[in-house]
Order: sequence, then structure tokens, then C-alpha cells
Amino acid sequence: MISSEAAEVHAAAPLVDLHCDSVLRWRYLRRDLSRRGSPSRLPGRAGLGHADLPRLRDGGVAVAVLGLPAPVTDAIAGPGVAEQLISAAHAAMATDGLTRILAAEEDPAHAKSRGELRVVFGIEGAHLVGFDLSVLASWRALGLRMVGPAHLVANVACQPSSRPSKADVPLSAYGRSLVEAIDAHGLVLDLAHMNRAGFVEALRLHRGPVLVSHTGVGSAHELWRNVTPEQARAVADRDGVIGIILFPAFLRAGLFGSVEDVVDHVKAAIGLVGVEHVAIGTDLDGGITLPAPMRDASDLPALTD
Repeated sequence: MISSEAAEVHAAAPLVDLHCDSVLRWRYLRRDLSRRGSPSRLPGRAGLGHADLPRLRDGGVAVAVLGLPAPVTDAIAGPGVAEQLISAAHAAMATDGLTRILAAEEDPAHAKSRGELRVVFGIEGAHLVGFDLSVLASWRALGLRMVGPAHLVANVACQPSSRPSKADVPLSAYGRSLVEAIDAHGLVLDLAHMNRAGFVEALRLHRGPVLVSHTGVGSAHELWRNVTPEQARAVADRDGVIGIILFPAFLRAGLFGSVEDVVDHVKAAIGLVGVEHVAIGTDLDGGITLPAPMRDASDLPALTD
């Protein structure tokens, strides 16, 4: 049980989740995001059962950035996958009736007070964009607001942080063009999953808003996946934010942990860059386990507590 004080704070706060992978439930299981699923009986369940539109609302989320990832390396097939995911999400929003794309000047707190949810899309991996960068304009009209060049595997733009031996490899010529296109279309640059050299170069090329959507903090737990203090400060210097992930394996040693591990990273990030530059990027449905006592998105008040 959470405290009454935490429940009140959570209910009032316009919580933004910078990275939720629930569109993968449609891609792999053909599960409609408008349908409420059942939570796991046990904390720590991995897989694709953490969130849907109703349970995001149950968890007090005001805005969710729906990630558009795909385990493809083919830059020709990637755009078709992204368009399928965007179309499926729009169909789910139409069925749901209480969810829509966040408007530019809209106050998410007002939508949440009416029991509604707002979403935008965030691309995860240049292989989803492909070589025709003009698709960014059409996808922006459909709700795309954020693009991350990197994901778990190397692509035509850059190397991921998951390959430490490639930490010093810069962006490719295409990668530089992609970052410039992200900037030109007024999109947010997401530096999650980037290798060290690509991180620095992309940050230099992109003039607009930047963030790291879902990560741990190296000063709390040193790991290839977590941002270093220097990276965190570089993002904060651009008025960006660091979104803290829920995955215990990135927050501590081991697949299982507690919300206290998340809090430890939030505190570490605040110590580095200040509270105004610290956010939450859950990675729900991203193949992660959840920290106890969380079972799904509806348990997010436990983090506030």
C-alpha cells in the first residue's frame, strides 16, 4: 500500500513517461493497445505485458512517448515497420476514445484531470527511418516528436553503447545527415543507446531540444548502458533531461530489484544536474523486468511513494 500523501501527489502530477514500448505488443502479439490487460501475478515479470492505454491512465500517466523500435537492420524495410506501428497506435487511440496525440500548446495536466491520456511517438534506431529522410515530415504530422539514431545493434547511422569496443566510432555521413534532418524538422534528439563518440557528435550537430529518454546513471551504477556524469551534464547544459529507466539490470547487478534502485538513480542524477533535468523513461514492455512491488503500469504510484 502506498501512503495517502504519495497517492495525492501522484494523482495531481502530470507524469510524463519518456519511453514506453507497448506498441511491440501489437507488432508481436497483435494485442490491441486499447484493451486492458491483466497484470502479472508476481513483480518482476519480463516481456510484453506491462502496459496498454487504460493501464497507463490507471498508473497516473499524463503523457506517454510510445517508442517505435524494431529489431531490423534493413534500412529499406524499416520505414514500413514504423508506419505499421504508427497506424496501429492511431487505430487503438480511436477505439479507446480517451487517448490522442498531444497538441503543441496543450496542458497535459488538464487532460489527466479528465481521465484522459496523451501520447507522442519516438523512433528508436535509424534503421526505422531509412534513407529517405523526408518521411520525418509526414510522421511528424502523425505525432512523431522524438528520434533516437541508436538502438541495441549497429546501424547505418551509428554504433550503439552495447558495443563498448566501438565507443570511439563517429557517426557515419548518413548519421550526420539524419541528425541534421531531426533538427530541421523540429524534432527532439534522443541520445539513448548512443556510443560515446556518436553522443558527442550528435549533440554538437543538433541545435534543438535533446534528451536521453531511458537510462541509468553511471555514478549510481557504472555500466555500458548508463550515461556518464559528463554525458548527463552535457545534456543538462542544453536544457535537456535524463529519463531514468525502471530496469533493475541497468540500475544494479541482477535482473530483480526494487523501486528503491530507481530512486537511487533519480537521486544520483539530481546530484549531477539538478532536479529540473531529471525525468522518467520507464521502458515498459521493452523486454525488461520491473522493480518490486511493480507488476505493470498501474503500479507507478509505488515509485512516487
